[in-house]
Amino acid sequence: MAIKKMKGYLAGLLTVAVAVLEAIVVYHMPVHLALEATVLGGLQGLWPIGWIVVTAVFLYELTVASGKFQVISDSIASITEDRRLQALLIAFSFGAFLEGTAGYGTPVAIAGGLLAGLGFNPFYAAGLCLIANTAPVAFGGVGIPILTSAQVTGIDTLSLSQMVGRQVPFLSLFVPFWLVFIMSGWKRTLEVFPAILVSGLSFAGTQYLTANFLGPELPDVTSAIVSMVSLVLLLKFWQPKTIFRFKGEKKQESVDRDERKPKQRLGQIVQAWSPFVLLVLVICIWGGSERIKAFLNQATLLLPIPGLDQMIAQVKPIVTQATPYGAVYKFDGLAATGTAILVTCVLSKFLIGISWKKWGATFGLTIKSSHSLW
Repeated sequence: MAIKKMKGYLAGLLTVAVAVLEAIVVYHMPVHLALEATVLGGLQGLWPIGWIVVTAVFLYELTVASGKFQVISDSIASITEDRRLQALLIAFSFGAFLEGTAGYGTPVAIAGGLLAGLGFNPFYAAGLCLIANTAPVAFGGVGIPILTSAQVTGIDTLSLSQMVGRQVPFLSLFVPFWLVFIMSGWKRTLEVFPAILVSGLSFAGTQYLTANFLGPELPDVTSAIVSMVSLVLLLKFWQPKTIFRFKGEKKQESVDRDERKPKQRLGQIVQAWSPFVLLVLVICIWGGSERIKAFLNQATLLLPIPGLDQMIAQVKPIVTQATPYGAVYKFDGLAATGTAILVTCVLSKFLIGISWKKWGATFGLTIKSSHSLW
């Protein structure tokens, strides 16, 4: 993709072809087993992974279509003129929020565009967002990387989430410091150390708690919201002694940009954020009770793949002793995370005041454009 600028789906197909050849030629996997395993992987890519991607992007597109996402952007951008604090709020916290709700390049595209609109150099803004995205990317859009890893390895999803959630917070604690240091150097970084500490600690702490007790779907969303709220509350009582701006940038330029932005009322801001708060609640309900899980799993289909299920053995060092590898396709129509997100999309229709016609049109556009997500 980087050298030939190949489209994502073509690069993905080429990677699959190379992996199949490697399995057959290098590891001497029987051809029919390699092909059946490829088909199983493709099915799992469509459901539940593809379903999560489509519904997560649909929720984001609903906020865009209703105009609420612009309210979210404006409410964040109007908090401070200091470029260091803007980077913490937008590149780090808001970027993580976008990673958790949509993923797939949206943190750089949207958060970077927002920073550019505030006066950052576009390429510089994109670079900052890429660095900031180091903290949330392990969990990705609604936990897709962890959910996929759990499916492939057979490891319990929560156990995998807990292990990642005990390692990544240390990185999340460091990223805000590194982000500001790159922008302004050591001395200017120390000037906003309280803000860096609040951003990092609130993000890392929430990430740890969510990943360990709720699962992989929400760590990015909850961490981002808590981090943003914590930093905003800090700025109510504390401000850096000097406002940091880029070389050659005049104070009046940033002031004029802020004045051109419409002021948002508290009610508008709460309404704009409500779909994502609802997302947290719905996913917690979906996976938080064994009774609810049992009810939803009544509609789950388990389909062993003939000729592949139990035909391959896992060996050391992955397992302590040779263990037959199950090849079962799981279609959890109701219990899937994507279905929980769709329920959120339906309920959000009433919160953000969008018509059913526009709701349906937005869903259609999401499906139509979904090929670009790959």
